[in-house]
Amino acid sequence: MALDETDLDSLVAEAAAILDDAARPFVTRTHVDRLLAALDLADGAVPALPVPDTLKRGDGLVDESAELRPITPYALSKVQVERDVALLADEDFSPVFLRNATAYGVSPRLRCDLVLNDLVAWAYTTGRVRLKSDGTPWRPLVHAEDIARACVAALSAPREVVHGRAFNVGRTDENYRIRDLAEIVRETVPGSRIEYAPGAAPDQRSYRVDFGNIRRALPDFTPRWTARDGFGGELMEATAELSAADDHTIRFRLKRPFPLLPPALGKAAINPCFMMPERLASQDPFKPLTEVIGSGPFRYLADERVQGARNAYAKFERYQPRTDGKPDWTAGPKIVHYDRVVWTTTPDAGTGVAALQTGEQDWQETTPHDLLPVIKAAGDIDTRILDPRGYACMLRLNHLQPPFDNPAIRRALLGAIDQSAFMTAVAGTDPAFQVSPIGYFAPGTPMASEVGLDVFRGPRDYAKVKADLKAAGYNGEKIVLLVPTNSLAQKPLGEIAVDSLRKAGMNVEYAGLDFAVVLQRQLKKEPIGQGGWSAAVGNWQGIDWLNPAGNTNIRGEGKVAGWYASEKMGALRSQWLAASELAEQQRICRQIQAVAFEEIPYIPIGLYKQPTAYRKAITGILDGTAVFWNVRPA
Repeated sequence: MALDETDLDSLVAEAAAILDDAARPFVTRTHVDRLLAALDLADGAVPALPVPDTLKRGDGLVDESAELRPITPYALSKVQVERDVALLADEDFSPVFLRNATAYGVSPRLRCDLVLNDLVAWAYTTGRVRLKSDGTPWRPLVHAEDIARACVAALSAPREVVHGRAFNVGRTDENYRIRDLAEIVRETVPGSRIEYAPGAAPDQRSYRVDFGNIRRALPDFTPRWTARDGFGGELMEATAELSAADDHTIRFRLKRPFPLLPPALGKAAINPCFMMPERLASQDPFKPLTEVIGSGPFRYLADERVQGARNAYAKFERYQPRTDGKPDWTAGPKIVHYDRVVWTTTPDAGTGVAALQTGEQDWQETTPHDLLPVIKAAGDIDTRILDPRGYACMLRLNHLQPPFDNPAIRRALLGAIDQSAFMTAVAGTDPAFQVSPIGYFAPGTPMASEVGLDVFRGPRDYAKVKADLKAAGYNGEKIVLLVPTNSLAQKPLGEIAVDSLRKAGMNVEYAGLDFAVVLQRQLKKEPIGQGGWSAAVGNWQGIDWLNPAGNTNIRGEGKVAGWYASEKMGALRSQWLAASELAEQQRICRQIQAVAFEEIPYIPIGLYKQPTAYRKAITGILDGTAVFWNVRPA
């Protein structure tokens, strides 16, 4: 087919008319010329089949059998392509049509005309989450990586399963109203606010989609981008169907063995699996709950909350604890002995200790190590370590920016790390409160090992470290180290880190910031000259480092601050998830730790144990995360 200059100009004008304001400036004759060149190189054959998406209206869930009612020329073209290509199906050509939900996510050629990407782009660049409609329309979302996985699953499926079929691609629980997406973006992008464009009105393009067919037909495809919990995401990837047989039974039908299902559901680490009413559980996981209600032994007294200062709870009289078993951390019967609990937040730890001494408070969850002698001298106060697994500490390194984008430099820096010095700065010299050396799993737990730990043993030879860094390619580049100065534990970690890196001859800028600001800045991927960062200190509960599923920092997916990406680590994690025997899991974790000391996702800098203090008038405080059941008068 030959096109003259008028035809080409018409194509450009039509494309610009379809696109919105964000994308229109990028439609030029250059793009059309490149497309035609590609077609010429293919001798007139279409080089790739477009993957059409569908557009359906209404508030009810619709599946692939619903009538297609495109509104825009863009959507109409997709429907027509699907119709025309379907006519070509024969014994030698088996088309399959993937009707993607609205895509989102980062890619090398980022699209900012997609609704979620557009909202994030506005928020990040202008501080405004700009809505072009009244926010009521529905949109299903799917991450770009999950679209790619769907393509792989469709190409790998038996011909008879996919021949001539259309599949909606996404997750049924990922349908959102635009206003809810805007609220998620506002909460995620610091300092942003929601605004409505002039004339914002309801949008006819409103659709909620049922994605059940693709999961039933292509069991190898499950979207991985579950919003919050990596371990939960691994479980859902292995799940073919999740259903409730009755009010007392939850049933997982698995696509493959998943030996770690009980730990995934029962873990007490970050993002535990809570039971809550359906109206709350079905809300977007990135949106704060407006109502605190679950299935526990306390009622939350929202009207008594003082933000940043006090939360109050009352005994839930209708709660029935189990009649057997022994209370152990979050397991066992949850028996309440007090009608009322007030949880006071005291920013200054010394003030909290004083309140404990005078009897104004009964229990201090986190007690400074250096004040323990004062508390013990009081005589009527007990102290102990609440969580024996402690707090694992890390020096986070930015893998995207120099100098720590160089793995040889990351490895050379290990020689400058004295874990005992870090822990002494936080917990003092009492060995009961610190553990070193440690690796990438919490010490004293089943997955921990001695692999690679010799690098932390013995005195530090900073002259050798300087030479090793130079040989690795370090040329004096500035390093911006983020330190949360309002954190009781992380501030001293930062001070030791700065001193260690400077002794190793590195050019370090100490960036002392508020903890919340550090968390925000760690998400920046830009160079330090554009507000980026090089390294940061941090701490985690030991239970967060129990295994490869829970320790998000060694997942190797490039999705958490530091942006560590490793196919080798991802493959080992998959092997570990499939292992059913403890010995096999431990063997794989030894391999994981060996790879970690080769690739250095971050540098472990020790583990400290945090004391708690309480008046002798109370007893029954359980080990682990602070909980209020089982606590009773002595």
